Amino acid sequence: MEQQAQHQQLLAALHALYHHEDASVKDQANKWLEQWQQSVAAWSISDAVLHDTASSVEAQYFCAQTLRTKVQRDFEELPLDSVPGLRESLISLLLKHAKGAPPVRTQLCLALVALTVHLPAQHWAIQQGQAQPMGGPVTWLAQRLQ
Repeated sequence: MEQQAQHQQLLAALHALYHHEDASVKDQANKWLEQWQQSVAAWSISDAVLHDTASSVEAQYFCAQTLRTKVQRDFEELPLDSVPGLRESLISLLLKHAKGAPPVRTQLCLALVALTVHLPAQHWAIQQGQAQPMGGPVTWLAQRLQ
């Protein structure tokens, strides 16, 4: 329930930031959003907003940017067993947004690239009927994009 409430509060703050006429309301929303981006909940909520087809472009961009920043700066917050799910979600989102807003795609690409920096090549390896997995991030990405 807490996450759903944060999800709604996020959307309300984004709406205030982009659409409210009062500068003090925009400033308050901006401060809340900056603080929210630093929370652990920002990982899953950003992912959920990006998977939601009803999300506004503003929300998609903000959440894609949040995921990119989290991967770049807060990767150690993420439990190791969550990394494969994040990797799969990022490629899924990239494919989903392939014809969407270019700024959203750019942030998702940057998040995926940042993830490759954090993970050794064996985390990207593909089992191809051989004793040793083959490839790395480029091979993994090429296979997913076929």
